[in-house]
Amino acid sequence: MIAGVRFKINELATIFFIYLIIDVLVSFSQFLHLGPGSFFANIYGSAAHIERSLGLSSRAMGLSSGPGQHGSILALFYVFFLYLLIYTDVNKFRNIFSVFLALIGILLAQSQTSFIAITLGTIFIIFYSIVNGTVKERRTSLVVFILLLFGASSIFIIFLDELRYLYSLIELGLERNSYQVRVGRTTYVWSLATSTPLLLLIGYGKDFFGTLSGAMDNEYLYIFFIYGFFVGILFVLAIIIFVIKVLWQRSQYPKHYLMIVFTFLIGLVIAFPTAFFTDPRLIILMTSYFLIDEAKSIQQNV
Repeated sequence: MIAGVRFKINELATIFFIYLIIDVLVSFSQFLHLGPGSFFANIYGSAAHIERSLGLSSRAMGLSSGPGQHGSILALFYVFFLYLLIYTDVNKFRNIFSVFLALIGILLAQSQTSFIAITLGTIFIIFYSIVNGTVKERRTSLVVFILLLFGASSIFIIFLDELRYLYSLIELGLERNSYQVRVGRTTYVWSLATSTPLLLLIGYGKDFFGTLSGAMDNEYLYIFFIYGFFVGILFVLAIIIFVIKVLWQRSQYPKHYLMIVFTFLIGLVIAFPTAFFTDPRLIILMTSYFLIDEAKSIQQNV
């Protein structure tokens, strides 16, 4: 940021689009247990995810280390292209195609958290666009919502048996095993922390929790206990204040800051059972959002 590097939003869109195509092709080959998928899984994935997630549940990992991380990065791309589709006139076909690519990738990863996040995020973005958008943005929002609803429903019906893990979210809800494991881990971390309550404010550090510090899943749990409640509260407040200021004073900020707000909102959901704001790849991508040159982007779009 100090170096003064700036991006055009369309340049980022092109890079993201190429990544999405490669990632979804790899995901399909993993989902169908074809050779190329295994090759990329061995490069990027962990042994545990290859055996349990990909081997047992057919959860595609794409170009990520696991299906959870895969779903998180695709959720970010989903919001990025959904914003471009509704709020810009640049390359509509690429944007709608990219939204569906990201959606398909999330379904192939069978990431329940990312699926919930983009579902809630889509509802919020559509509602916000209808209430605060122009006539064109409102019309586009409604069309996009109908297309997404129809597309997602079709994929679920066609691949019902293959998407059994994701479908368990509807069948079992909070009773599913993965959620119960996370609840048990949270309870255990809390019991360890309360044994030395004086460190709650300044944090316990990673050594205190040992190997568990790298497998807390819940990002709030990780930040509040590793770095302390003081840092955790600042972290949450910074995001909430940014979101509120941009939504309520939209005209005072660059237009694409709305995209950052939408990204942060889905991130707050994804952070409950996995990493989002502390994921190195996502940190780099979200930093690039603040380096978008709005003037150049507008000039190029015209």
